[in-house]
Amino acid sequence: MAAMNSAVDSFNQCVDEIYLKLNQQEAARVTRMQEIMRPLGNILGQITQHEWAHPFMKPVDAIGLGLHDYYQVIEKPMDFGTMKTKMEAKDGTGYKNILEFCADVRLIFNNAIKYNDERDDVHIMANFLLNKFEEKWSRISPKVDEEEKRRRDEEFEMQYFIIQLAQEAARVKMARDLTL
Repeated sequence: MAAMNSAVDSFNQCVDEIYLKLNQQEAARVTRMQEIMRPLGNILGQITQHEWAHPFMKPVDAIGLGLHDYYQVIEKPMDFGTMKTKMEAKDGTGYKNILEFCADVRLIFNNAIKYNDERDDVHIMANFLLNKFEEKWSRISPKVDEEEKRRRDEEFEMQYFIIQLAQEAARVKMARDLTL
């Protein structure tokens, strides 16, 4: 019976340590993400408030503009209005990380560059704004890369804790089986 109580105590202690570690990591992650999102929000604001941003604020009205082949050329349409909706989503369909968010910013401009001839205004505007985004992004991307690495390391550490928890659970079961 003493072995059983010791195993249960050890298991409970392991669970408490994991919850504490998870809570600490999550609080630190939220703080770090806020520090990264602030300049990213500023960049996005500068891009979307630029005088050339208006074609990229809403979905392309392919029918209204007579772009009958638009959906054959552009596989995944994207615009800043759709991104805003995705950012505000509470149903789990929102952005999972900053890199996913940045991929959509690039997609907006790359779609316009792909569909429009290089002499078209929309192509020129998209190329200009994409370059502006990339220039500004390059200043914060090292922090994002560092955060991604930290997140992967924390996930690896959590997997280690889960293995420990499983081992403790096995000890509890074995101690219980021995006492029966």
